[in-house]
Amino acid sequence: MPHLQVPGATLYYEEPLGDGLPLVFLNGLVMNTRHWAPQQPLASGYRLIRYDQRNQGRSSVSSGFRYTELVDDLERVLDHFEIDRAVVCGLSYGSIVAKEFAIRARHRCEALVLGVPVANFDTPLRTVYRLWRALLHRGDMQAFLASVTLLSYDRPWPDAVETQFIENLDKAASHLSGEQVTALLDSFNPDDVKNYEAIECPTLVVGASRDRIHAPSDAELIAKQVTGARLAMIDGNHALSIDRAEAFNQAVDDFLRGLALRP
Repeated sequence: MPHLQVPGATLYYEEPLGDGLPLVFLNGLVMNTRHWAPQQPLASGYRLIRYDQRNQGRSSVSSGFRYTELVDDLERVLDHFEIDRAVVCGLSYGSIVAKEFAIRARHRCEALVLGVPVANFDTPLRTVYRLWRALLHRGDMQAFLASVTLLSYDRPWPDAVETQFIENLDKAASHLSGEQVTALLDSFNPDDVKNYEAIECPTLVVGASRDRIHAPSDAELIAKQVTGARLAMIDGNHALSIDRAEAFNQAVDDFLRGLALRP
C-alpha cells in the first residue's frame, strides 16, 4: 500500500485517478479514501487525489495535534504528486481543513469546495459532540459509528449502507479507537470556524437541506461570508457525497466549469 511519510505521521494515499485539473478530497471525521468511490465519475475531467488524513483510514495515529498540521500534510501530499495548485474539496471535518488551506496556502488553492461545513457550534451540535465523546471515552466504537450513520443518512439508506451496515460497522470499529477519533475532535474548537471571510479563492459551499449534524443555515451563512461564493443546497442529509452523490458531483462539476477550469 502506498504511504507518504510526513513529520509525525504516515499518510496512506490512493494513486491519482483520471487526468486534468487536480481535485483533492479531504475526508470527514470517520471517512477514508473508500468513501470517495461515488466521486469516481469526476475522473473523466479531473485528476482525483484521495488520501487518509492522520488518524483516519489506513494512515497512522497521532495525538495532540492541531487541524492546522493537516494543512501542512496536504501541502506535502501536493508536493509528493508534483502539484503546484489544486482544487480542494473537504467534507464536514475535511471542510475545516480545506478552509484553512485556502487561507494559509492561498497560492496553491485554485478553488475551494466546502461540503456541509460548520459555522456555529449551536446547542444541537454541542449535544452531538457530547454524546460522541461519551461513547468514545467508553470505548464503544460500534455505538459511536451507529450514531454517526443514523445522523448522516436519510431513510431509506443507500443499498450499500443498508445491506452491509453491520459488517461495515464491525470492520470500522476494529480499525478505530476512541483515542484517535477524540484526537480529531480535539484538533479544532469553535473559534477555528470564525475566519471564512479570509478566503479569497473561488468557493462553492454545498449544504444539505436536512442536515442533522451541521445546521443547513451554516452553509447559507458561510456562502455570505466568503466574497463571491456560490451556494448549492442539495435535498439531503449530512452524507451528501455518498447519499446524494450524483447531485453532489454535478454541483462540483458545474462550479468548476463555470470558472472555466474544465473544458
